[in-house]
Amino acid sequence: MNELANRGWIPTNGDKVIYSGNNYPNIHKGLSIEFDGTVLFIEDDVLRLKVLLECKSAKSSNKVRIDGNAHERFAYQNLEYLELAALYPRTQLLLLTNDAFVRYRNKYHTGFGVHGIRLANAFAWYDFDMVSTSSQYLRLFERWQAWLEGQ
Repeated sequence: MNELANRGWIPTNGDKVIYSGNNYPNIHKGLSIEFDGTVLFIEDDVLRLKVLLECKSAKSSNKVRIDGNAHERFAYQNLEYLELAALYPRTQLLLLTNDAFVRYRNKYHTGFGVHGIRLANAFAWYDFDMVSTSSQYLRLFERWQAWLEGQ
């Protein structure tokens, strides 16, 4: 919090807002980030990998571009994952999407990928994967099956 205060980002008591000064930490008290699921890879009672799953689907009303804003929530979750991964090693973020993200025009699918590459290059602990098509899902499940079979 000190770094936030040093940059002037925490309101002072003179700003007359509820979450100012010493009350500022209460702005997030009791709130959490949630992912859609978790897959644990445990071997000999040791956690080898914890995969945080996030599922995003899209549709296209006009069959040209995708509708909605699921991508905006994922962008925030992606940055929250970056913080979690710094604290908890052997954690991966896996984005599961439907193929509308690659069937219709949008800037989000490539953005997810480019952001993932940039963050992985900047932060050694950042581990991101994304699947959108049936062949990508098959590849993912084959990798998981190989792990389960000890290959």
